[in-house]
Amino acid sequence: MNVVMPWIKSLLLIVPLVLAVYLAMHTKSLAADNAKMVEQNKQLKAQQVAQNAELNQLTERNADLERIFKQKQQRQQQVEVQLREDISSLRQALAEDECYQRPWPNNVIKRLQQPY
Repeated sequence: MNVVMPWIKSLLLIVPLVLAVYLAMHTKSLAADNAKMVEQNKQLKAQQVAQNAELNQLTERNADLERIFKQKQQRQQQVEVQLREDISSLRQALAEDECYQRPWPNNVIKRLQQPY
């Protein structure tokens, strides 16, 4: 038993020292990982801010383009309505014109049918 006692004392001293060294190294490793993750977090936040700014710009541009497109459609519809009214009034005017109602001479029809 006397022989075993020094070994037990040695183990009781060595095991806590090994555990303390292991915990110190593990804590240092965790601190390094934490610092790395904090840096990644900062980079990701900066990326997110940039992407949000770009998204806001694209949203504004989309709204502007949508507004312009709607204005163009409204103008196009107004022009189309005006053109239909003009065509209708011109057809009515031609329907009342005696000269237009007469058949065209054959030489005029032949000339119009010739290629340019």
